[in-house]
Amino acid sequence: MVELTDLPGCLVIHTATEGTDDPETTRRVDAAFHGTIAAIAALLRRGIAAGELAADLDAEATADLLFTTLAGLRVRHRAGHDLQRLRAPVDQALRVLG
Repeated sequence: MVELTDLPGCLVIHTATEGTDDPETTRRVDAAFHGTIAAIAALLRRGIAAGELAADLDAEATADLLFTTLAGLRVRHRAGHDLQRLRAPVDQALRVLG
């Protein structure tokens, strides 16, 4: 199993947090964010259709929440936050899913 401490980081998150004046780089970061959120939403919709998730779960809003949580966790990990402190938001995000 891969541990959070084993992950080197995400180039997209690093690029987004560093900022850029290059429009093409900004477009690519935005596209990566959008693509990831869309993929998460598709998985959530599959879970809803299969009865694994609540029928009234808003897949798009929840995908945005999960992506934002993941991005925030990557930034906090990069800032050196203790893994125990990072588990609480993960647990809360999972509770949102039911």
